[in-house]
Amino acid sequence: MSPTAAPRRVAVTGMGLISAAGVGAEANWKRVVAGEPTARRDPRLDGCPVDFDCRVPDFAPSRYLGQGLTESLDRYAQLAMVAAEEAMTSAGVVVGTSGRVPGGDSADGPASGAVDPTRIGVMLGSVAGGMATIEAQQTRLERHGPTAVAGRTMPLGLLSAAAGALSVRFGLLGATMTLATACASGTTAIGTARDLIRAGTLDIALVAHADIALWHEACVILTPVLRKHAGLPDEVVDYFALYQERPDEVLDQALDVVAREVAEGRDLQRTVDTAKLMEDHLAAFWQAAGQDR
Repeated sequence: MSPTAAPRRVAVTGMGLISAAGVGAEANWKRVVAGEPTARRDPRLDGCPVDFDCRVPDFAPSRYLGQGLTESLDRYAQLAMVAAEEAMTSAGVVVGTSGRVPGGDSADGPASGAVDPTRIGVMLGSVAGGMATIEAQQTRLERHGPTAVAGRTMPLGLLSAAAGALSVRFGLLGATMTLATACASGTTAIGTARDLIRAGTLDIALVAHADIALWHEACVILTPVLRKHAGLPDEVVDYFALYQERPDEVLDQALDVVAREVAEGRDLQRTVDTAKLMEDHLAAFWQAAGQDR
């Protein structure tokens, strides 16, 4: 663009949104207009000075992304991915060559009107990225040593993980950036995208902000349990940690925890007590864990 040329006009053509007000832009708007509050008491904050928060209601990422993709993303990236799917669909963007947006390339080649993927970028704002993954794996490291740490900790925990995942998901080959400017990260991402489009570097930008606030969930949940029941077996603690990471996989593995204790020759009465303790707490935990951070 020459110094004297008028700057390119930039417009928002699609939106996707996930927040405590709901899943999807329409659901969010309806709740905002209705003036309905989103704060509610959270059993995972029992014992804390503040025992309420604002969580995404009824959000099961595997329902939107499939089990494989869900497992490859930290929670903050799962939120970004589902919102981005809605935004790309509502914008009607058709990505050339490697695009995965419905209506894109066919076996005969790029669809008519498809956009060059090198001209579409990703600008994502985030304060802390995959801190939930980092914290969970740090706990494993402290309790069980380095061999217990998941091999995917680094790619899931990176601040740039969500932006990279969005780029891969939609086949976007333009500039991909993660912007971290505290609470202004999302606004910074919008401004950066606008500037890159005006400068002619990009034609389209997928812009997002994604974060989760409660990184210490497992510790918060277990605090009242540990306080009341000294000597809680490590197997129970590990089960909760594993459930936090992959709930769909371990939902029905409570009995496996007890079976492992029996196989390891644990005292039968302690095994029975463990089973009773888990039965008391798992139902409420599963219900809470089905909601978003």
